[in-house]
Amino acid sequence: MTYTDTKAGTTTVGAGINDSQKELQLNVIGDVDTATLSNIKADKTQAVADNTDTVTWSVTVKDGYGNVLPSTAINWSSDDPDLTLTANSSVTNEQGIASISGHTLKARDAVVTATVPGNGKTLSTAKVTFIGDAKTATLLSLTVDRTDALANGSDTVTYTTQIEDVNHNSVPNAAINWQTTLNKLSASTTNTNSSGVATVKLSGNDVGQATVTASINTSSLKNDQVKFINTIEDTWYVTTDSSTYTSSAIKGYPDLGFVTSAPTTGPTELDWAPSGNYSKVSTPVTLVDNSGQQYTVNLKGYRQSDCSQRPLNAAVGCSSSGGYQARFTWSRSDNQTIPPGHYTGLIHFYGQDWHTSWAFEYRLTLDLTIN
Repeated sequence: MTYTDTKAGTTTVGAGINDSQKELQLNVIGDVDTATLSNIKADKTQAVADNTDTVTWSVTVKDGYGNVLPSTAINWSSDDPDLTLTANSSVTNEQGIASISGHTLKARDAVVTATVPGNGKTLSTAKVTFIGDAKTATLLSLTVDRTDALANGSDTVTYTTQIEDVNHNSVPNAAINWQTTLNKLSASTTNTNSSGVATVKLSGNDVGQATVTASINTSSLKNDQVKFINTIEDTWYVTTDSSTYTSSAIKGYPDLGFVTSAPTTGPTELDWAPSGNYSKVSTPVTLVDNSGQQYTVNLKGYRQSDCSQRPLNAAVGCSSSGGYQARFTWSRSDNQTIPPGHYTGLIHFYGQDWHTSWAFEYRLTLDLTIN
């Protein structure tokens, strides 16, 4: 007699004749040659790359008929060469489940694969992300996107810091503490992104130099490069027959224009939508030869943004996200009565808000050489 079965377990087989009967218990086991893998998973999707935080992966092993396969060896491997597994293989338990654990010092994604040695069947897990260790994080840098800002409560400076842990891994979602000696930060704490970078913004109405400090754990960095100002001083060097100067932008005011102030002449009041393409602007210049001879330089003035160019004192808005700039052009053809020489003068003007009394001063030195 031959007996076959597709279900693993204990089966009683009996045989008898007349009044005599004999029974035998058979232990039917699964067929390891048809082993398949299923339900592979990790006990967590994220762990710290500190060689201490451990992830455990498990997989269920059954034969071709769905019987669990206990005491079956399963091989394990990873696509991350820095992931340390506790062994290269493990044996399934009574439920047909094999497991392995691992840890690492390198922050990256890791995919673990289980393999049946006999038939080569494989199954891979979803990735597990190992991240930097926030407990050992230190600051690498603290930078700013600009060093001058308008003290108008709207103009902002962005501070950026980057951190890494003791093993040089970037650290995501770590809290960075911020402090300033001047004006107001957008937050006292911000979290790092996936690259270990955190940012904060600074703005305010107080004039002066700001020192901003970023800190985490016992690590801290200071940056004192930023000045909040109410006046910008600059120099426009003109050595050719035509030249253009464009000021730094004023942001945060949707309806803003520019007006002139002594000794410069031109529009002295804002106009919502003045006619024409430009404003006539002039300012005195002095010959640099100790003679004190003065002449008047004629310029064209514009208010420029990323969506329009209008006369200098135009205040009508145009949904400009980049702010508004004053633009002046010099042409020798408009100044033919000025003889050759080296001259200096002051172009004095303000950026002014249409809705309030707020104004920002520009003092632009014109350094003019006519050949």
